[in-house]
Amino acid sequence: MGNLSVASEEGRFKKVNASSRIKRYMRGAQAATGITPSSVSLAGSDSIASTVQKAGFQTMHLFGEEAGKPALKGSADDVLENIDEDILDDNVNFLMELLKHN
Repeated sequence: MGNLSVASEEGRFKKVNASSRIKRYMRGAQAATGITPSSVSLAGSDSIASTVQKAGFQTMHLFGEEAGKPALKGSADDVLENIDEDILDDNVNFLMELLKHN
């Protein structure tokens, strides 16, 4: 099934965290939709979001995860058939709310 998650920190050598502005945007979307993404540390790995943050831009890294492991990391059960349409719809509504008001 999986959860919508946000990276609390990430980066292989220099760790970065989301800014307070980004966290405020997340709280607004949470209040509007009732969905609270879990917070997962991705310390030890770099992403596009962490690379852009290191350059001085504000970013957030939202992703699907299950048992602390991000989606599309090569597990055998990480396939399209395992996607729950209702959860996907809820997560899309959260993202739309996040984009709409911020």
